[in-house]
Amino acid sequence: MKKLTVLLFINLCLVGTVRAIRNEYTDRIRMLSDEILITANDLKEATNEPIFDSLEIEEILTELKDLIQNYENIMVFARSPYPGEILLGTTPGGDSGWLETLCSNPHSRPVKEIQLKRTGRDASYLRINDIEITYLTPVGMKKEVFNKNGRFRLYYDGVYKLSLPGPMMITKIRILVEHKSSGLNVYGVY
Repeated sequence: MKKLTVLLFINLCLVGTVRAIRNEYTDRIRMLSDEILITANDLKEATNEPIFDSLEIEEILTELKDLIQNYENIMVFARSPYPGEILLGTTPGGDSGWLETLCSNPHSRPVKEIQLKRTGRDASYLRINDIEITYLTPVGMKKEVFNKNGRFRLYYDGVYKLSLPGPMMITKIRILVEHKSSGLNVYGVY
């Protein structure tokens, strides 16, 4: 019973937090928070029944966990200064070679654009050459190279944007750089 009370309190706090967010995700977050409260109330009622039905409670808990996971996923986008942007991965540092990252895409949505941002100030600029993207297709994995010999200068506060020819489910990115780098943050834009 104490856990249910804590859960209801947390959900009420989440509803209060939602009021402070002003972007396109607000309506979706409000709807989800309402569903979370309704499901938590269902859990309370099922727990207070004279006969304890563990299967029913387990189903309600599973539904509640899914709703909370969806809420957390939407919060990632709501916090982003660019709606629809999410961090896919971060490359380790390197000096004039390939920087590589496996992309974590918890929302399983294809991206239309990638953005590269530097993580440190090792040099005044970092030259971006080839960008090799491995992505998932209905028939398996496929690799494609973009910005071939592009030699784009990426300064510390700059952003390199690469529009993709179509939405891609990116699993891995390799970036050929010149000059020493502490690493790159790779963002996907939906």
